[in-house]
Amino acid sequence: AYLAYIFQPKIMDNTQTKIIVVGSLSQDMVLCVNYLPTPGETIIASDFKIGLGGKGNNQAIAASRSGVSTYFIGNIGSDEAGKLLKQSLIANCVHTECLYTDSNYGTGLAFITITPDGNNSIIIAPQANNNLKPELIEKSSYIFSGRYILLLQLETPIETSLTAAKIAFSQKQPIILNPAPAAKQLPKELLEIVDFFIPNQSETQILTGIEVTDFNSAKIAAQKLKSLGPKNIIITMGDIGVYALTDDNQEIIKTAYKVSAIDTVAAGDAFCGAFAAHYSQYNSIEPAIDYASCAGALATTKTGAVDSLPYKSEILDYLEKMAKIK
Repeated sequence: AYLAYIFQPKIMDNTQTKIIVVGSLSQDMVLCVNYLPTPGETIIASDFKIGLGGKGNNQAIAASRSGVSTYFIGNIGSDEAGKLLKQSLIANCVHTECLYTDSNYGTGLAFITITPDGNNSIIIAPQANNNLKPELIEKSSYIFSGRYILLLQLETPIETSLTAAKIAFSQKQPIILNPAPAAKQLPKELLEIVDFFIPNQSETQILTGIEVTDFNSAKIAAQKLKSLGPKNIIITMGDIGVYALTDDNQEIIKTAYKVSAIDTVAAGDAFCGAFAAHYSQYNSIEPAIDYASCAGALATTKTGAVDSLPYKSEILDYLEKMAKIK
């Protein structure tokens, strides 16, 4: 009965809804440290790894691993990192015909430090991601057809995301915006056409000035965010859970799944990709939040970005396990 709730009967027609992701790709340089250094301090890493990431890349793979047809619009350099990222997307069944190669810039880089408790800090060198111009959205306009959900973040130029959002809005297709990395201000014309706005606690505080520490403060912040234009607000709060305020002002409160977290990198991306995938199939917010919460939690139990993103089977197995415990 529980899984019937999470994956309820479809209420859409038989035309499959796809995911279109406009976003970033990066090669991740991961340093494992005992603690995050203070300004001016030099410390020695206990381990170093190279991986694949970028919020757009991660969210596209997360959606695809939940069994939904996913298309990616992005920009990579003509270097080995770019080739590896493209190969990874293809291996994860993401459509890459709109993944462009830039001869003027290298592939994006992310420098990540992770502590033993799973906390992290990240510095991004956008490179080719910053050259994902609106013209490339227009060049990719042929994939904006049929039923789809547009999934956006903020690691590529905002005018590019706005161009894509305007196309989706004109075609009456849902738009999801994950405002990461955080920005103090976003264009009003973008916020007013966003259907699902998904910030975490720190992003919410930067946008609203409200520190989110529990569901009560999340409610106040969500109301302020909603006044900016987005229809539905979904605030992810790590090991606290998720607070959502819907278009019709209904509250959804979801406490976090308790797992042994070792690395929080890409947990938010796992949530966004899984939410988009579930909502695209079942068109219902609360079950999609539950499914995505599980995906985000499972992502923290593995190291790395792409490597940590769970498959649909893993998510459903965990949900079934939790249902039996209840």
